[in-house]
Amino acid sequence: MAGLLLQALDPTAGVLDIGILSVLLFAVLAALLAIYCCYWLQELLWQPFKIFRQNLFYHFNQLTSWQQCIIYFSVFFLSLFSFWRYWQSCCRATIRRRSAPVYSFGCQS
Repeated sequence: MAGLLLQALDPTAGVLDIGILSVLLFAVLAALLAIYCCYWLQELLWQPFKIFRQNLFYHFNQLTSWQQCIIYFSVFFLSLFSFWRYWQSCCRATIRRRSAPVYSFGCQS
């Protein structure tokens, strides 16, 4: 079903294999491991971070409401911007691949 839909949109698309889900699982595990390693290194190299992280909700609740709103919206819009830039770069790469000129290095007549 998904293969037929993809081929209707893009005739050069191949049929999806169920094994691609293992790549997605590996990517999620690798991302979680990278986040854990970052926390671990920060706590190891910068001891005040460990104390701050343990009392994060206390520190966050000490902020005024407008400071909390600034943090919420800045995280939201930075995440939105990063996904938009990623999507834009993926679309540009796809367009470049499809419209790449074909070079012939042989003799031209």
